[in-house]
Amino acid sequence: MYYINGDRYEGDCKNDKREGKGIIFIKNGDRFEGDFKNDLGEGKGIYYYTDGDRYEGDFKNDNMEGKGLITILMVIGMKVISEMTL
Repeated sequence: MYYINGDRYEGDCKNDKREGKGIIFIKNGDRFEGDFKNDLGEGKGIYYYTDGDRYEGDFKNDNMEGKGLITILMVIGMKVISEMTL
């Protein structure tokens, strides 16, 4: 499914809405892989940022919410992994 804003979705749909498992490729290069409900990221998923950072955990209404792990790649070659609750 292609969107007018340049985003693209691949995955399960119900009644022309994202529902179930899927991946949304965002125009800026980020992507979200996970659960969708009523056209929004809802449940478990992974949000990948174009700079290599990522968040893996809970989502509600397309937002990171609940428990998750954030991985931040540092310019000096270090990787920081932190557990968080939003």
